[in-house]
Amino acid sequence: MVALVLAVLPTAAAADAGAPICNGDDAVDYAAPLTGMPGAHPLPEGELPFGPRNFSVETLGWSHVALVGSSIGYSFSGKNSPYRVLDLGWRTRATAWAVDRDGRVRRKLGSRGWKVGKVKELSKLTLSFPADRPGFVRVDVRIATLAGRRLGTYRDYFRVLARSNEVTIATDRSTVHPGEAIVGQVENRGAGSISGRSGLLEVERFAGGTWEAVPQPPSPESITGYGLFLGPGEASRCHRYLIPAEAPPGAYRLATTVRIANLSRKELITRSFEVVPAGSGTDIG
Repeated sequence: MVALVLAVLPTAAAADAGAPICNGDDAVDYAAPLTGMPGAHPLPEGELPFGPRNFSVETLGWSHVALVGSSIGYSFSGKNSPYRVLDLGWRTRATAWAVDRDGRVRRKLGSRGWKVGKVKELSKLTLSFPADRPGFVRVDVRIATLAGRRLGTYRDYFRVLARSNEVTIATDRSTVHPGEAIVGQVENRGAGSISGRSGLLEVERFAGGTWEAVPQPPSPESITGYGLFLGPGEASRCHRYLIPAEAPPGAYRLATTVRIANLSRKELITRSFEVVPAGSGTDIG
């Protein structure tokens, strides 16, 4: 049997030179088109400068990228909720607009708001809109006192994605010599979430007409373990697999099983590579 040594690469710099992966947390940056949208002035996360202490605002789903069927907007929360009675005295109004990729308004989607003096159930304070079709949405927010004095105005942008499924394993090369290493990571390029029992990939060798597991020595990650959860466009941590000098040439692969939320089932994800004899060329990237 052939043993492989596993080490974690916490940063891209730890990977082999020239590796096209391990360059960040994203395989696809779905939020990139939101950068530079006109007049953007997002509602700040956490405590507002004019708000009470320990009263904060959060973006729904902690992301400006949402999937069709979910919601976009904001929720409010406070310390010691639901036992705390907050003398807020606010009037809020949020208006959503469908816009194009350049931020030009196409149509009005609707308005939401609330007016409260004293409030106890802070979880009911939301400014949200249904994400019912793919595209870009601008949300304008105005917060004022009950007497009408303006406290803050904001403009934020969101992206809504149609649900899709594309999960791959990326590697830094397709061929490797015995004694060299291959770097691999899971990439969720689809618009949906995936989860897995382990963030570590299995190494398998094709022999006797079937794929068989290649034993791996213990590592801190394999002993303590950690699960895998990736949102739309996210990539997992990188791992570096060292191929022993005595590894026989042939077909190998990295493999893992993930649960794809959009499909409500598990899928086997693989990426093949070849171990070639020393002295022959290898393909990087």
